[in-house]
Amino acid sequence: MRIALYITLIIAFLFSLGCSKSSTSEDSIDYISIGKNLSDDPTFGTVGNPYTCITCHQPPESDRDRADFTYPAVPLRNLYYRNGFWGEYHRSLRTAVNQCIVKYMHGDQLTQISDRWIALEEYLKSTSVRSDSMLRTIQIDTFLTTENLIDTVRYQTTYSGGEQLFGSSTYDRYCNQCHGYGIHGIADLRSIHSLSIGYIAMKTRLSSTNYLNGYMPFFTITRLPVDSLKNIIAFLVRPDTSASSK
Repeated sequence: MRIALYITLIIAFLFSLGCSKSSTSEDSIDYISIGKNLSDDPTFGTVGNPYTCITCHQPPESDRDRADFTYPAVPLRNLYYRNGFWGEYHRSLRTAVNQCIVKYMHGDQLTQISDRWIALEEYLKSTSVRSDSMLRTIQIDTFLTTENLIDTVRYQTTYSGGEQLFGSSTYDRYCNQCHGYGIHGIADLRSIHSLSIGYIAMKTRLSSTNYLNGYMPFFTITRLPVDSLKNIIAFLVRPDTSASSK
């Protein structure tokens, strides 16, 4: 009887040591650093995918490791505590992240218990302040008719009259990040001169929303001011001088 009791106590003691060791090992994992690295990891997508989180999302200043990299304007910080994402279309941060992974990177969705999701979530949480997060509401900039349809005429007139001279540098700042090497087969837009002003404006403001499908994330006026987009459009729709000179 005593021998059985001793054996039971020894097993319980060894089990407790194992649990303690496992817990300590798990606690020592630096999920925040892992999550930060994942924000610049193209393996979220399929083989050959060039895009990462920071292709479209600007990391906090302390995490900007590339001196020669032009970080985009939409920040990763203060995302965690928000109530809505993608123009308030999604209510779950993980769902919004999965939209990026599936739609742009052509990868598999992260589950709630995925190690990658746990690490990325911890990183995003570490870069967020609750009070600042709640103030971040992204409104999609839409011109609609009285019938609640896209007002194509207003997009055409509002974004006409840009300065072609400034369009090239503005394009490089806002568009070259993806279109410089193509996105899902779409060529560098600088070689396209047949698109209309209204179409480019609508595509820029409404892409990937309920109003207009598309791979490109939508650009709000806050992120890309009206005059900047007008200049980009003037640069893109300029006459193809190389063709006319032949």
